[in-house]
Formats: sequence, structure tokens, C-alpha cells
Amino acid sequence: MTDYFVDSRAAGANDGAAGDADANTKNTNVIDDAWQSLADITGLLAGDTVTLVRGSGPYEEELSLIQNGTATAPIKWFLNGDIGSSSGVIVRAGDDLNEKTGAEWILSSSGTNEYYFTVSGLDPSLSEVKSATVNNYFRLASAGESARERGSAGSLSANLEWAWGDNDTLGFSTFYIKCDSGTPADLEIIVSQRFFVLDQNKRNHQFYDADFRYGNEATVRSRHSVGHFWQFFNPFIAFANNNGFMVQADGSLEIFNPRGAWCGHRFVSVQSTADCEVAVYGGVERGAHLSARIDAATLTGSVNFYNFIGADQEAGAYEADSSAVLMNSKNCCWYPRMLAAGGALGYLGTANWPRTDISDIPSYMDTTESDQANLTDPLFKTSTEGYLKPSDFELKQSSPLKGRGAGYRSEKSGSRSRGLISSMIG
Repeated sequence: MTDYFVDSRAAGANDGAAGDADANTKNTNVIDDAWQSLADITGLLAGDTVTLVRGSGPYEEELSLIQNGTATAPIKWFLNGDIGSSSGVIVRAGDDLNEKTGAEWILSSSGTNEYYFTVSGLDPSLSEVKSATVNNYFRLASAGESARERGSAGSLSANLEWAWGDNDTLGFSTFYIKCDSGTPADLEIIVSQRFFVLDQNKRNHQFYDADFRYGNEATVRSRHSVGHFWQFFNPFIAFANNNGFMVQADGSLEIFNPRGAWCGHRFVSVQSTADCEVAVYGGVERGAHLSARIDAATLTGSVNFYNFIGADQEAGAYEADSSAVLMNSKNCCWYPRMLAAGGALGYLGTANWPRTDISDIPSYMDTTESDQANLTDPLFKTSTEGYLKPSDFELKQSSPLKGRGAGYRSEKSGSRSRGLISSMIG
């Protein structure tokens, strides 16, 4: 069993070894012999560990798992994400446009204060952008709500609204943005350029403190087979076009104490797998279309939420297209906005999830409920529309949700957490 390291600042032999005494996941010292990029990772065996060194990154590339772990010797990834900290490590399926060599913004011949992106005046060779943030404000291709929907080039109306297309007879499509003050070069513009951060069928992996962002399809897609597992501990998942976690496998997926933000259509989407096994223990997710959806009527298995807070979802909490999938919800809080057409706690699948659990807030409520005023506000400390911070997932002292949220301890039985990572504050 070998411990390996990745450090984008490294300039050594690049064999992934620690190389010195600085191999401490709690500090930000450069590890000179570490691999410089995720693409350098090679030769992993069951039981090995890989650490992304604090202070390194962001890594704008897809993560490859290389090898299978085993049930008793999983491969462990210590990813050192830490939102709100300058030394937290981010792995993203998005690229920072203004960091590209030759980045150049040209005023469009149509629209008002609309600019399009080029590289030295030429085709930047971008993949179609389906999700992006501008100064960390999120929009996507198909939000279903105007405040989050990408616009149309030539008719962008809101400052910093963006679009994809060719509205200047360029001969190529590119990213357009309306900028009423300054130029887009003054902004942080990160656009999804890969379908996923993680898209693998390798088995028996554990991920600690992941900060995974963006994805033209999803941030994470699991494709490992039945009898095997992936486990995520304290992940932050954000800014995908369609899904945070996209499950296309019969293997087990367990997610402990997640924080999710603006994950497109679903925080967890289960699809094209015969017998799903998904469990979320603790955690907070804000802003997706739904917290979870069972996407096919032919699916069986179970989806389990314990001590979870789902808030600000546009359409509802959970939609089950299959009557054969068991929905277990214990000590959760559901607080969707339900502003989409057909919005309701159970959205379009109320027949397959007729009521919330008696331990939930709201307790034993018909999932046809469509008015947020009849639900219980979790009372988060902040609701940031720009750069997210830990307090966006923290509860006020007056919150009615003690024992729910991202807990230090979340029992599989559904018992309440003993404490909150999303801390109780004044």
C-alpha cells in the first residue's frame, strides 16, 4: 500500500511520492516529487491512497480512478476541498476563460454591450457551454426559470447574462456575455468544458472532502457494478447542467454529509440501472430542480435519505418514476420552492411517494403539497448569490432543524446526528 500525492505546483521527479517531510494533508507546503496533474496518476493498486495537496489546483481535468480497489482495501482519495478557504482544492469540469492564453473579448455587432470570446481573435475551440458561473452566479442551458437560464446571443437583457452561439457570422460558435460595466476580462467566468469531473466504472473507491464543480452533463457519474461500492465523505458538489450525482450502476453509492449547490436538474439522479442502491446520510443541498429523481419506471432498489436538508429546489423534493423503488426518508427536511409547472413536494411522481415520513419536516404530509408557505424554513445563516461560503449551509440557532443537516455522525438507522458540520449559530 503506497501513499501518493498530486501537487500542481510541483517541479520534481513527478513520481507521485512524498519526497520529503512535507507530506501533511493539513498544510500547504509544495511536494516537489508529487504528480503535477490528475492525468499523471498511474500504477495505483488496491489499498493505495492519493492526496491532492492543500493549496494546489484548481485542477481543470477529469479524474481517472486507474484501478479497482477491493472491499477490504479500497483506494482512498484525500481531495482536501474546503469551500471558503483559499487553500481548499477544487477539481472542476469547467475552464476559466480569462486564464486561457490569448483570451480576447470582442464587442458584438448586435445586442447591447454584448461581447463574444475568442483566442487572439480566432475560434477558441470551445465545447458547447451548458453550465457556467460568472463571478460565481450560476446559469445553465435548461434551468426552467428565467433567472438561471442561459440567454440568446443578440438579445441578452440582464447584466452578466450569457449565451452560446454565433451571432456575428464568425463561422464558429462561442460564449457571449452582456457586460454593462467594464469588460468581461474583469470577471471570473468559468464554463463547463467536460461532461463530468468523475465518470468511471472502477470499483471500491472512497473519496474524502471532494470539491467537484461543473459538468455539461453531471459532476459525478457512477458506473461500478453490483456488489461493489463508492463512498463520498463530506463532498461539495456544484454547478452541473443536469445532475450532481448521476447513478448508472447497480453498485452501492453512499454519500456522507454532502453539501450541494445549484446541481442542475437533480442532486441525485438514478437512471438506466436495474437495481439501485443509493444512500445519503446527513447533508444539505440547495437550488437544484429536485433533490432526487428515479428516472425510469423499470427501476427497482432503494433510495435513502437520512438527516438530510433539501432546500430551494425549483420543482420539488423527490420524483419517483418507478413504483418499485423504495424511498426511505428519516429525519429530513424538505423545503423546495415548487415554482415550476406542476411543482409539488413529489413533483410528477406523487403516486410513488405519497407522503413524507412521520419523522420528516414536514411530517407525514401529502406530497401533492405545492405551497412553500406550508413548509418549514430551515433558517440558513446566509443565502449567497455570489461566491458560496460555509454559512450558506449553516443553520441559525433559532432553526427548527436541530439534529438534521451535515452531521458529525449520521446513523444508517435514521437516528438524528449528534452535531452539525452545518453548525448551529447565533
